[in-house]
Amino acid sequence: MFDFFDSQLIRREYTFQGDTGYINIVSSSDGIRVIGDDVDSVRISYWECPGKHEYELTEMNGRFSLIHKDIISFLWGVHCVFLDTTMEIVVPREFAGVLDLRCSSGRVELAGVSTGSLKIESSSGSIRGAGIVSGGNVQLHASSGSINLTDISCADLKASTSSGLVHMDGIRAGKSLETNTSSGGVSLTNSEVSEDISIGNHSGMIRFDHVRAGGSVEAGNTSGGIHFNKLGAGSNITLHSTSGSIKGIIDGIESDYTISASTTSGLNNLGNSGMGSKELNAHTTSGGIKIAFTNNGKEN
Repeated sequence: MFDFFDSQLIRREYTFQGDTGYINIVSSSDGIRVIGDDVDSVRISYWECPGKHEYELTEMNGRFSLIHKDIISFLWGVHCVFLDTTMEIVVPREFAGVLDLRCSSGRVELAGVSTGSLKIESSSGSIRGAGIVSGGNVQLHASSGSINLTDISCADLKASTSSGLVHMDGIRAGKSLETNTSSGGVSLTNSEVSEDISIGNHSGMIRFDHVRAGGSVEAGNTSGGIHFNKLGAGSNITLHSTSGSIKGIIDGIESDYTISASTTSGLNNLGNSGMGSKELNAHTTSGGIKIAFTNNGKEN
């Protein structure tokens, strides 16, 4: 309990009595931490300051909702930034329900969590996830903050941020992966996607390292290069940069591709060549192009 000018910061705890298939959290200044553990029921702990910072809790037909009340308090708005009021949600390791989390100002973290699907929206704060298994889709958006994902298994993965780096390592997507960021850059490493990969970035580097798509790979960058190591695809690879170099190693056979490569300002080691069934398109306005293949199609 915390006392401040007749205010009390009180820790609330709640344990679900039955099965829970849908968890909806809408927080304001509180961060959100979700942990998978050896428990039988979902448990949640959070903080309230009566009259200044309160939540409305409802549970009905396997659906749980915890939504921040719209209480205007100058006192709380000034001092909440100095308090650690992160709410913690503990779910069974085999939890297969839906997690729908929205945070206005605070970091969202998940570790060792299993879900049916996952949706996170953060207005001002980073999103971090590690060891997540989802039988459905994962959708993440941070208006102002980075997204950092490690060891994620899901169907579709969509991650976007208006201002912040997107870093993804050890992604296993049964369908597609799509990432967009306005300012910060994108890094995707040690990952495999069954269908298509699509990366869009306005300011910052795009990096691939040991990444493979069963379908196509498309990466577009307005201000920044596209660099890669052992980038593989089952079909076409399209790389476009307005201002930045395109360089790296494609994990594949050069003769499998019909190549179209051009730059307005910079060296280009490819040009237009080949008659393969797959397309490699690499174009930049200002920057060089230097692309090699793990197998150039010639006998060793």
